[in-house]
Amino acid sequence: MTSAPRPATFAPMAAAPTTTWLVTGFPSWIARSIVREIAEQEEGALVHLLVPEDRAKEAAEFCRGLRALGSTVKVLPGDAVRMDLGLTGKDYVALAGSVDLFVNAYDVSPLRDDGFGGYGGLYGRLGDPVELTVKAVREAVEFALLSKRLRQLVQIGSLTVAGDFDGVWTEEDLSIGQRHRTAAERARHGAERLLWRERERVRFTILRTGPVVGDSRTGEIGWYHGPHDLLEAILVQPPATGWGRTPPPEALHLVPCDHLARLVRAVGASPPERSGVLHVAPTVPVPLEQIREALRAAGGKPPMARSVRSRLRKRYGAGASSISRTLARIDTPAACSTRRALDVERAAGIAQPRPVDYLPHLAAHAMARLAAEAQRIAAAGIEDSLDG
Repeated sequence: MTSAPRPATFAPMAAAPTTTWLVTGFPSWIARSIVREIAEQEEGALVHLLVPEDRAKEAAEFCRGLRALGSTVKVLPGDAVRMDLGLTGKDYVALAGSVDLFVNAYDVSPLRDDGFGGYGGLYGRLGDPVELTVKAVREAVEFALLSKRLRQLVQIGSLTVAGDFDGVWTEEDLSIGQRHRTAAERARHGAERLLWRERERVRFTILRTGPVVGDSRTGEIGWYHGPHDLLEAILVQPPATGWGRTPPPEALHLVPCDHLARLVRAVGASPPERSGVLHVAPTVPVPLEQIREALRAAGGKPPMARSVRSRLRKRYGAGASSISRTLARIDTPAACSTRRALDVERAAGIAQPRPVDYLPHLAAHAMARLAAEAQRIAAAGIEDSLDG
């Protein structure tokens, strides 16, 4: 009989933690951003990062790169979609007795799996990725019910629960006759319904976010989950050409990952007394033309390797109309009220990054990533020429 894997500890802690966090969703960029924000900005915290066993090496590398202020990060082998989070009964009970704040960042991507490590590829072997989103919330609720110390369950959600609704969508709305356009939207809606059924027994905050993009200061973003390659997909459609019969959304509710992470930490620092929803989105959606202008300013359309173009087509579709439809489905046409979220931001002294400031960083990072990928492919001798 083999023993359970031991958790790996990074930045050893000398005293009892001021706050103990549990974060799921690794290796998604959202989970990484949240852990980085806590480790680098909060002193004396302990973060348990729940990581599937086959991602343990990747998690260890990520943690070694953290510039911890005085917080400890423990890589905890487990899985958000398994019973008892994939832990032994003893470890599960002990963890439940020590956690103050639980951030469930497990989510299903609305984009097709490209075979290169999207959430469908990471977790598809465990079952249907859509059903697993609801299962992860169910496991989070079970953990919260067992924990006597837990102050707040923070659920990373999505504005796309609004589906095709195109009116004013408030933070109190969930089911007002909208039609869900994708399985991911239905899963997220089902996950929220599950949470609301337990609102009398579990204190939670759902952060419904728009499409999460890179860091507002550096443009950096990972390879996992959601529209991490949004700007590259827009580059597939040359700015000088039209979008075909299906126009894309005029604007997107873009959210830099570091802003979302700061809001998670603010909710943890001062948990709301009542369960509820915060809409994490810009007050004014970011015009698509402004995104394309940032890409033009960063160098336009660089040579794109055939393998990269193929990957983007698998995720966003081939042709202008397909890309346009996909861009619509990663966001909502609704006008999203952000009143409660703005109140939290003001109380915590958080300012929303301005698109005019962060879009150049996102565009530059996208260009650099494409160039690095082309160089890697050329050096490996995979392709003799670049397409584009």
